[in-house]
Amino acid sequence: MLEKFKPKFWDHLEFLGDPHNQSYGLRRKWKLMVTLTLIVALVPFLSLSFVSYQSIREAAQSEAVDQTRRLLENLQQVIVYLLSEEQEAMDLKTGKDSAEKKAGSGKVSQLLSKIAIGKGESIFIADTNDLLKKLAGCCESIQQKIVSSLSENDDESQVFQIKNDVGQPLIVGRIKIPETSLLLVIIQDEEYLLAGWHAPWIKLAGFYGVGVLVILAMVLATATYVINMIHVADEQRIMDLHKMEYHNKMTSMGRLSAGIAHEINNPLSIINEKIGLIKDLLVYQPDDLPVARLVTLLSDVADPIKRCGNITHRLLNFGRHTKTYFEPVDLSRILYDIVDLLKKEAEFRNIDIYTKLPEHLPDITSNKGNLEQIFLNVMNNAFTAMQSGGRLDINVSNTIPDHVAISFEDTGCGIPEKDVQYVFEPFFSSKSAGTGTGLGLSVTYALAKELGGRISVTSTEGIGTRFTVEVPLEPPQKEDGVTSELPEI
Repeated sequence: MLEKFKPKFWDHLEFLGDPHNQSYGLRRKWKLMVTLTLIVALVPFLSLSFVSYQSIREAAQSEAVDQTRRLLENLQQVIVYLLSEEQEAMDLKTGKDSAEKKAGSGKVSQLLSKIAIGKGESIFIADTNDLLKKLAGCCESIQQKIVSSLSENDDESQVFQIKNDVGQPLIVGRIKIPETSLLLVIIQDEEYLLAGWHAPWIKLAGFYGVGVLVILAMVLATATYVINMIHVADEQRIMDLHKMEYHNKMTSMGRLSAGIAHEINNPLSIINEKIGLIKDLLVYQPDDLPVARLVTLLSDVADPIKRCGNITHRLLNFGRHTKTYFEPVDLSRILYDIVDLLKKEAEFRNIDIYTKLPEHLPDITSNKGNLEQIFLNVMNNAFTAMQSGGRLDINVSNTIPDHVAISFEDTGCGIPEKDVQYVFEPFFSSKSAGTGTGLGLSVTYALAKELGGRISVTSTEGIGTRFTVEVPLEPPQKEDGVTSELPEI
């Protein structure tokens, strides 16, 4: 089911240049983008929700305290009125009665019994001298709080928030009845008083939840769209890279055409000479042909033909679009073919090429076309740096674990120190205007990364430059251990 919603880039493998650091880069970018965007969007949103919740709850608690205080004050006035009324009635009959007798009067008791209170709540009136006896059923914290408040502003109402022994939040209020030793006490459950606040907050929380879902959907959609555009651009970049690679091949073949024409012309001259001798023998000695000499002449013709065939075969192999997957390759043969292609140009430029390979070169699995283009680009770059002749040393070593390193060291003009860091950037060129596109080394750098390798440069201006290409023995692996393929074009 989830496969239907999987974006195209989800299994796209980016070539990061390190065979031990291959990963599904676009998937990781998507996850990182979603995570960071959600953090940026939801943290302020949820923080605002929490602050709003706290503010509304504090306001509701303050309202509950004020409500309790108003209830105490209103009850105080009613009780004072009832006691005064009963006092006057008693005076007419028998004389003044005590305050305690008034506390137990029927009207006050009826009044307190009719006040609606919640579960676990209580309201009573007691003499201050018997207060602890009246509070015997309450928890110790409430007893201490009420008793300690007696000496503070006895004539004013006191309301405070406290928790009982089981952690239940309570609102406790007390107020003294004027001109008596009586104390009115009310104990209320805070959650009961805040019950009316819960309903609108639940509704508000629902709106917040919908907002979170909307933000999540927008973030997922935006991240998927952006990363998908990067995926499309990445595929286009790979296509352009291979087009530039083929263009560079054709450009290199154009530069090599003069030397190759000269190399083919020599065997053709030999063939022409031998055919002329065979023709003379056929014309002047038709009856007494020297068979042995004819066989020798034909053998001499076959060798130049084979040589021309080898030259054109190497040229065609280099010029065609190569396979886009990894295969076992002979590194020494690739180097030999590239050196052989450039041999005439090297002679023309008065450049000596020296190649040093180890006796036991390990087998590698790579892409032949990419390796050919990398080596050709680096050697052409070295030829350009040696305008008045020089030396190019090609050394192959396998001292780096799981890699083969091929170094190309020339005795050219070198690269200024300030420009070394830019040599692999597209369109950067140290050549004079109109003599280079600045894409050769950037293409070389990208091709090396595709192979799971890397290319580095060290240079000293006026002395020479060394390019080192590190190629892994095995192609880069996907996360599931499957050998990755180069992108098709």
